[in-house]
Amino acid sequence: MSKDFTRLNFSTDDFDGFPSSMIEGSYDHLGTRLHTYNRVVIPVTSTFERYLVQFTVTTLADQAAAAAADVQGFLDAKRAEY
Repeated sequence: MSKDFTRLNFSTDDFDGFPSSMIEGSYDHLGTRLHTYNRVVIPVTSTFERYLVQFTVTTLADQAAAAAADVQGFLDAKRAEY
């Protein structure tokens, strides 16, 4: 747990049918407030091979709102590739 971590959002809902966990929040690091989005997904192939995929985006907290649409666009694009 990072110093002064504030959880803003979380989910344990599946991600396109795969087990997943997501946490979003902000924290202090070296005197700077950061915002982070972290998702872990366990996709399973048709031959039942399992993979652990982690996606993390960290921005300056005061830039998070401006970057939100870009981050969501990346998530939507990656989701379409599954």
